[in-house]
Amino acid sequence: MPTKEAYIEECQREIDGASTSYKMLLEYIKDPHTNKKIGVVVAYRSLKRGICLGWSKCNPRDKFNKQIGISLAICTGIPQRYLDDKHPRHPYNTLKSLQLVTLVNAKVEHMRDRARRYFKL
Repeated sequence: MPTKEAYIEECQREIDGASTSYKMLLEYIKDPHTNKKIGVVVAYRSLKRGICLGWSKCNPRDKFNKQIGISLAICTGIPQRYLDDKHPRHPYNTLKSLQLVTLVNAKVEHMRDRARRYFKL
């Protein structure tokens, strides 16, 4: 089992690889009471999947780590078309079925709008 430091270095390599391959937007999720970072939302354009949105949120007992959070958010990226209200499967329900907390859901919605403007959709 790798050490935490080795895992963080691996995450940083994934971020570096992704940032050279994709244009990327990111926004941190902060606890409204303490203003500490507790998660991150990313938007990026993938050649195969188009614009993707991903997010990660740390366990309340853990301390947020930027590299791990961004790496997980990139890995969990969902193509924008599945988050669009006009999709035949009505994927807006997908966000609800993932049982995201209200704070994360609001950040994802904000990032959707921001990504549309940034990637000129």
